[in-house]
Amino acid sequence: MAKYVIMPKLGFNMREGKIVKWLKHEGERVQEQEAILQIETDKSVIDVESQISGFLRKILVEEGEVIPVTLPIGIIAEKDEDIDEMVHEALKKLGSIGKEDNLQKEVEGERTLEENIPLKEVETDQVESQVKKISPRARKKAKELGLDLQLIKNKFSNKMILAEDIIEFSKKEKMSEAHEVTQKAQDERKVIAKEEPYSGMRKMIGDRLSQSKFSAPHIYFTTSVDMTNILTFSEMIKKDKESHISINDLIIYVTVKALRENPKLNVSLLNERIVYYSRINIGIAVGLEDGLIVPVLKEAEKKNLLEISTESKTLIHLAREKKLLPGDYQDGTFTISNLGMFDIEQFTAVINPPESAILAVGSIQKKPFVDENNDIIIKPIMKMTLSVDHRVIDGIAAALFLKKIKEYLSNPGLLMLQ
Repeated sequence: MAKYVIMPKLGFNMREGKIVKWLKHEGERVQEQEAILQIETDKSVIDVESQISGFLRKILVEEGEVIPVTLPIGIIAEKDEDIDEMVHEALKKLGSIGKEDNLQKEVEGERTLEENIPLKEVETDQVESQVKKISPRARKKAKELGLDLQLIKNKFSNKMILAEDIIEFSKKEKMSEAHEVTQKAQDERKVIAKEEPYSGMRKMIGDRLSQSKFSAPHIYFTTSVDMTNILTFSEMIKKDKESHISINDLIIYVTVKALRENPKLNVSLLNERIVYYSRINIGIAVGLEDGLIVPVLKEAEKKNLLEISTESKTLIHLAREKKLLPGDYQDGTFTISNLGMFDIEQFTAVINPPESAILAVGSIQKKPFVDENNDIIIKPIMKMTLSVDHRVIDGIAAALFLKKIKEYLSNPGLLMLQ
């Protein structure tokens, strides 16, 4: 039995997907659960499997096109099965047929109706020396399109102005504006090296972070940490563990412990309610060539340091290979963004909604440091900046949380006591 291949909805926030590549050609045999195409979501490239066995009889949407979720993009059926009606219905859903015919019918019907409008219903303009009549439909259409009626009257001779005249006038105005924009763009291209569409992952990131920045009042807290002891601790545990424990692993581990002790930071504002989470799901910001993705380390409060190290490295690898599944980057409760490997000393990060806080971690740099004896010595110093949504997190709670992280990093022996 014939069945549509649809653009799958792979996450709560997924609205559309881009077809990267059809792995099968029209007419080719496909097996149930065999990958038939690849789609790009806002986060990654994912294989889509066939739900039935049969033949890929029709590809409805070509590679490179962006389609809303749940719409048909192909048809799988038996070799001799009639799929004409399915193709017709699919194209209607995709908006590929019937538009011009409907527009023409609307204009023709409107013309017939307006020709039979009684004279008393026609409005006139007494400003000009010659009376120019405008039908009620034309006046309504001009209002819908935001056009100046006086400007329209000046463009037409002494005749009844119909809605189709308004539409034609609007088209010419848009063409004129488009020409000006095109000309300006051509002038600008003389100094532009290249350009690319603002879409896909880049657009999704921009939309989400714009929403976060303008809806959540951000407040920032920065502290400097003496990393001498944690660096020594890191070298020590490398000798005892099979897996390489990095400073980033330790920062994640310490952050989780601080969140357990300061649950007011593990919170979201959802539907006018402050939600405190029972699980700590740590988002790990990973920079990609075309944007940023945040895989989530689930239930981190249940994991030891070695487990956190292993799982975080796996997530980061999958993110860079664009092989994350939707569940791998959903349901975060707190995010860490570490740019230390890029020699960034300090930065502020935008909160990843619907979370209410994000920790920005800078590089470890040698800095002058005044010790308890007022002697100036050189120490490895790392700066951290915490961004919080001030609607739900108070300054004191944020400060205590950051203080706790600093305490653990400065005195890693405390980690061994718990």
